[in-house]
Amino acid sequence: MRPEDRIVFRAQKWYKRGERRATMCVQTKRELLEYLRDETKTFDAARMERFSANAIGKKKNISRTLVSQYLNELFKEGQLIKINSRPVYFLHKEMLELHYETKLSERVYFSVEELMEEILQTQYQLLDFGRAIGNKGSLGYCVEQCKAAISYPTAGLPILLTGDNGTGKSYFARLTYEYAVNHEL
Repeated sequence: MRPEDRIVFRAQKWYKRGERRATMCVQTKRELLEYLRDETKTFDAARMERFSANAIGKKKNISRTLVSQYLNELFKEGQLIKINSRPVYFLHKEMLELHYETKLSERVYFSVEELMEEILQTQYQLLDFGRAIGNKGSLGYCVEQCKAAISYPTAGLPILLTGDNGTGKSYFARLTYEYAVNHEL
């Protein structure tokens, strides 16, 4: 074998080895993402230790530094939420939003409490009138008038909803009822 052939052969062998490593890297990242998806399905703020790179590394038998690197890559791709506390926690974004039926505005939080506060705040906004499209815009005045009528001392005030068919009168009446129930009026 000529010396030039050896160089080409070594380069081909090295390239194939690098290709195999890249495939393993993608597979490991996919496994970590699936693991976080499954763990986030049963999210509990009191049991956060399972979302740290160290705990995930022990569970998956991978070094903590490699797990941390892959989790940060997945975070940069927008698939994870990062809680920058000590230790740092990672959660599957889509699964957390499905679990709490909300849409999170941030991808980085400084504490678990900050994350839970946003979740509770967005869930509260989705109660009664918060679900109506335009509740703070074009319907804002109507919503405030309705809240004032319901909250009026003793038994509230009568409300008359008028409009064409299909404009949402029944839906608005249901939201009004939910508001009264939620605020114990």
